[in-house]
Amino acid sequence: MICIAYSDSDPVSKNAAEFIKKRYDFEDKRGRFIQDRIELLRIEGSLITADYVDKTGFSAVLFMSRHHSSAGITSFTSHSLGNWTNEASFGGMPKKLSTSSPALMLACMRNLSEKAPEGTNKVYEATHHGPFLDTPCTFIEFGGSEAMVSNHESAEILGQASISAAHAIADNAQGYSHAVIGVGGNHYPSKFTRLALEKDYAFGHIMPSHAFIKDGNTWNTDMIEAAVKRNDQEIEFAVIDWKSLGSELRSAIIDKLEELGIDYERA
Repeated sequence: MICIAYSDSDPVSKNAAEFIKKRYDFEDKRGRFIQDRIELLRIEGSLITADYVDKTGFSAVLFMSRHHSSAGITSFTSHSLGNWTNEASFGGMPKKLSTSSPALMLACMRNLSEKAPEGTNKVYEATHHGPFLDTPCTFIEFGGSEAMVSNHESAEILGQASISAAHAIADNAQGYSHAVIGVGGNHYPSKFTRLALEKDYAFGHIMPSHAFIKDGNTWNTDMIEAAVKRNDQEIEFAVIDWKSLGSELRSAIIDKLEELGIDYERA
């Protein structure tokens, strides 16, 4: 069973869930909204602290959420979950990554790209925040200015994309050329998004340049191992945003990938 999770405390999430209930044939089974192999699950409180979803037995979880943009840029996004450092202010656990689902995230990005209006920002985000789950999971988000957050048309697009992505995974019809991780770039890795949409690369965890921290003479490249292992598909290789990284850090990253037996491709 695939779970689409939402929270009434999140206006975008709530509006997308209300649209799904009205538009799609979900059966209300004593407060559980179920359609074939998909369940629409209401989360009490914040989505980023819903670690308990791990205990509900779903095969994958898709969280519908508001996207927060300090610049107020209207965007549809999708990303994996976890914390690269000892900082865990927004749910999850320090230096722990949730299990990513590259195919589910690619299905989200494809559907957002198809359904969102022309000119709207549609992009992956780097892995960040909680909850911490062993169950394969992905966030799918919409946000921007305060006015846009209450926009029902955009919430409907988020709901449609979520349903389509969940069905693709349930039907095992997602299709991708390679399952990969992303290394480098900024929080909105446009190069990786382009590879996903143009070459069907299914990205799992994306570790941005700013997540690499040097302690003495050592970089935290140990988290690359977690990025490779914490996926529900086997990672074939890493894609490195070459110019976003200094030569010393690049060398440390390549050394770690070689230690793990993982090839890489420059982007």
